[in-house]
Amino acid sequence: MSKRSKSKSAVPPTYNDKKDTHSETSSAAFRQAKHHNGIPTAQAPLNHPERIPDKNNKGKFCIQYEFKNDYDELISIRKDNAVDYKDGNPQGNQSGHYNAGPAGGKLKQHHTFDRENGE
Repeated sequence: MSKRSKSKSAVPPTYNDKKDTHSETSSAAFRQAKHHNGIPTAQAPLNHPERIPDKNNKGKFCIQYEFKNDYDELISIRKDNAVDYKDGNPQGNQSGHYNAGPAGGKLKQHHTFDRENGE
């Protein structure tokens, strides 16, 4: 098993450079979100994932996870549902994805996926 260096003197990643990714499955996209934010893949969330009402899909919820990364920073990863704005302009439509970045701020990274696991 490889061990990731946790040197606090190392420079943390720059989250706002939008290291967006695309994966085939939702679990692969979640792993990418963790990787690009300095979170070990096997690390569990700090607490039970929070259900947040989805403002674009009435009656649905987004799930938000909180982690501490290798630089001791609090990171949020939120799973957003697919949305179709039905306004005739498909440019704003989005498939399911994870948004990620420092907790408390705008989650600027997008980690999209083609399908949920098991589909």
